[in-house]
Amino acid sequence: MKDEDRYIELMLKEADQGLTAQEQEELDLWLKDSDANQEKAAKIREAWSKSSQPQLIQNLDLDKEYAAVQQKIARHRRRISIRGWSVAAAAVLLISSGLIGVFMHRSSKGKSLVITGPVAQYNLEDGSTVWLKEDSKLEVHFNNEVRNLSFAGQGFFDVAPNPDRPFQLSTEKGLVTVTGTSFEVQADLSRVKVVVASGRVNLFNPEKEVIQLTAGESGQSSDAGLEKIPSIQPAGAWILEPISYQLTEFSTILKEIEAQYHLRFTTETPAPLSCKVTFTLNYPEKTVLFQLLETLLDIHIEKISEVEYHITGQGC
Repeated sequence: MKDEDRYIELMLKEADQGLTAQEQEELDLWLKDSDANQEKAAKIREAWSKSSQPQLIQNLDLDKEYAAVQQKIARHRRRISIRGWSVAAAAVLLISSGLIGVFMHRSSKGKSLVITGPVAQYNLEDGSTVWLKEDSKLEVHFNNEVRNLSFAGQGFFDVAPNPDRPFQLSTEKGLVTVTGTSFEVQADLSRVKVVVASGRVNLFNPEKEVIQLTAGESGQSSDAGLEKIPSIQPAGAWILEPISYQLTEFSTILKEIEAQYHLRFTTETPAPLSCKVTFTLNYPEKTVLFQLLETLLDIHIEKISEVEYHITGQGC
């Protein structure tokens, strides 16, 4: 049997929960050997996940060496789950959504789902959705009591509410816990930073000290300590769709800015609010945004507090 055929057989056996410990170790070593092997595995698993719909298999971009896949999975046309994870959700290569790598591996704690970025909108089995930037890695270890994940990199998480099954995100510099909210995380060896879009997030440092963050707030855990820090940009700004305004009253644009940046604006006079402008809101850092607005409208934006700003000038 050729090597490729061997690993096709192993992956199909894995889907059927039929691997021995020795076979699982053999498959894991092959997957870890190279990125190319992981890409091959993703193609094979995609074909398997679509095996209940033969017409989809014919449309897959499989190399000739994977022709054997169609023949083998034709004999296994049924959907299965691997310890509560559907193959379609856990192992399909979703090229169209920007998913680079999703695969299953066995660790000392059992089965894990591993996702590497960049990823555009991946749905987890609990109903939560994640977006990952390049060079990010997410390991998912869900069970019936808790939703445990390990993370490094930059990502945005929209967590499905479930008070009875907490969502816990572990990083090198701290732990993030929520029950249902949305937030951005940046985590590396030096710090973990959280920016909250909605709901509440608890951020713990390695010493188990905690701060609670609410919508619009940011915090970080690092060697310098655990602290709240100013928010400079909306959570997940990189996944928000820019909004183009054509001759729109500034009051309308300002309401969107207040909602996304979690800010409050007051004005010296209502005159600037009625100015009609053409503007594209692409969610830059606050300082950059304010400079653009001041130039566009001939106004001045004065900081009163971290969340409150005052606009002076006639505008237009």
